[in-house]
Amino acid sequence: MEALKVDRVVKDFGGVRALRNISFNVELGERLAIIGPNGAGKTTLFNIINGQILPTAGSVHFLGKDITRMPVHRRADLGIARSFQRSSLFSNLTVLSNILLAVQGTRRHRFQMFRSINTYRETFTRAEELLKVWDLWEEKDYLASNISYGDQRKLEISLSLASQPRVLLMDEPSCGLTSGETAVVIDKIRGLGKDITVILVAHDMDLVFGVANRIMVLHYGEIVTEGTPEEIRNDSRVKKIYMGAEKSCQNAQTS
Repeated sequence: MEALKVDRVVKDFGGVRALRNISFNVELGERLAIIGPNGAGKTTLFNIINGQILPTAGSVHFLGKDITRMPVHRRADLGIARSFQRSSLFSNLTVLSNILLAVQGTRRHRFQMFRSINTYRETFTRAEELLKVWDLWEEKDYLASNISYGDQRKLEISLSLASQPRVLLMDEPSCGLTSGETAVVIDKIRGLGKDITVILVAHDMDLVFGVANRIMVLHYGEIVTEGTPEEIRNDSRVKKIYMGAEKSCQNAQTS
């Protein structure tokens, strides 16, 4: 069954075409990685799937439902969650308070002034469960600003899982992490149930090849190729794109 369908999506910013007729499907439980050099259109595509921006043309369907013009909060209610590259934590609140707010925000009774004591127990139980899964329970009373950057990234991901999403969009989940911390994140993502479909954007190839069962390559707003990790690893076009990106970066640094 299709979790997500992106059909002929185009996005223009003024006279610049950031995405050109992007079409792909993602099956339930799949792990899809979207890679490409800076400026390829990865974040723009994520923002359209998430509802932060509207496409110039084309459509997005979630579980068969057209969500192209649906706002972010409605998509979240349906089961789409996102973790961001830049932290969106409440740094002056504790780790536990952060996760409690995230869990509470997903509950139907969140706007009810008076509610059963059981709803508070359920919220706390879910928060405890998430923190233990991500090895953060021992730090529950620390301010989010006082835990390590690696743990902040793990907390960020756990917040996105608070709503028990059907589709999880992960934007550079290993950004700024050490190789050891990245290995932990890879292991945790692998451990997510098959009821969660994961779509991630990443430059970290250890993460990409460690998690994805399908990889899609974007370049100048177009899908260049897609395939299994082994097929992408051996694709001469992909090697050429990344070698060209590295040379451009080196030239910029020496000029």
